[in-house]
Amino acid sequence: MWSQLPPELKLAVADALLPLDAVQDLASVDRDTYNACLPVIFRNVRLYDYKGLQGFLRNVPSEYVRYMHRLDLCTEDESGSETVETKTKTVTALLASCICLKELILRLEGSLHHSLTACFRNLTDITRLTITNCSDETIRPLSERFVVSVCASLPSLEHISLDCVTRSLLHAPEQNGQYPYIPLVRDDDNIPKHPVLGSALSLPSLLSIPTLKSLCIDDTHLGDPLWETSPVKCQLQRLALGTYPGCDGEFDKKCTERIMSALSAGRTTSSLVSLYLTTSLPSPSLISTTPATLLCARLQQTVSMYHLPSLRKLQLSSSFPIDSFVDTMTHLASSPIECIEMQCYEDDTVDACERLEEFIALRMEKLPKGRFFENLQRIDFVAVQDLDLPWARDLEEEEEEEYKRAKAIKKLKRTCRKAKLLSSVSEATFSRELVELDLDQREQVYASTNATAGRWADGRVRLMTI
Repeated sequence: MWSQLPPELKLAVADALLPLDAVQDLASVDRDTYNACLPVIFRNVRLYDYKGLQGFLRNVPSEYVRYMHRLDLCTEDESGSETVETKTKTVTALLASCICLKELILRLEGSLHHSLTACFRNLTDITRLTITNCSDETIRPLSERFVVSVCASLPSLEHISLDCVTRSLLHAPEQNGQYPYIPLVRDDDNIPKHPVLGSALSLPSLLSIPTLKSLCIDDTHLGDPLWETSPVKCQLQRLALGTYPGCDGEFDKKCTERIMSALSAGRTTSSLVSLYLTTSLPSPSLISTTPATLLCARLQQTVSMYHLPSLRKLQLSSSFPIDSFVDTMTHLASSPIECIEMQCYEDDTVDACERLEEFIALRMEKLPKGRFFENLQRIDFVAVQDLDLPWARDLEEEEEEEYKRAKAIKKLKRTCRKAKLLSSVSEATFSRELVELDLDQREQVYASTNATAGRWADGRVRLMTI
């Protein structure tokens, strides 16, 4: 009965199975079923290291690569024997066949050779790109010129996520030899001009990609003054800005202010819907010179700096300075924000709840008189456990802290109910990744340990066991 079903129905059955092991078991029934399951088996592939990449190219027929929709590729080489040119040729050999790829994640050990960018122009279906430097940027930096050239070469790119990208000396000569020291790439002047961007391959040029909708940057120096003046040619809907470990909080605040100002300036109509911040916005300037001793009086004299008429969701990371919460919210008072999500470390739970209650009280007081977050519908609170804490409390002290946290959260939820706001409280484990990837659970993993994979009678590797 099963063997008589058409391939379309077999594919529909395989597509409904979860996890991937179940699909692989189904594919082992017979050769026709195996062929029908190929689009599911190879839809989502992860290559953990460079050795796994080599094994994939060696054992997987090139015609199977066309089934890939999502590829997570790492070029980490434990032996350290492979050159940049060799790695580039290997990655190019795979990507050249990925004609249906929609999402690409590159975990690189510094920059690859600029010749790689040529193959991206033919990958017209890619809408999501993540590039991460998994190496020490002081040893193997990931050049901003290389990254921007790759991003700008993808004709349909909508979502960009970057982690640990290094500034180029060509675009940041003022940083050379200055304190605090930041690594600079010095050998990327050979990257050719882009057909559209020309030689302007600094990070601010990302805003010139017309198809771009989402931009997430973490662990990257954002001090380029061109962020404020570069043309914004995209309709950006989501912005997530992280911090740079080599500089202090004031520097990160200035960088965030500069980028926010560019996106909300009069020369562009902001389309920003979602905003993720790890640092506060600068304290509002007062119209009156009279000292404002009360919070309400202070905010009544402030002027919002940013015009974001489409902003609906605001997310604040666990590293956000809690004491600056109300000031930051003041800057965004003119935006139609519907949802606020605040993350904080468990130790800061009591203080964070108090700041949220102050904000809610202020909103309730100002709503009858004017527009102040009148569209707000819910507040989500996420308590994050920091696994990097160097000490551990004794049991009695921990129980006391848990009681205080529970009491503060209960009070916050009661305040939200009185204000007719939806609320939720959840817990999470601390992660240094700025953006969580929406990973498909059916992920095909290829590693060097798969050398003993099953084979068909003719000796070929049975690929669903890879």
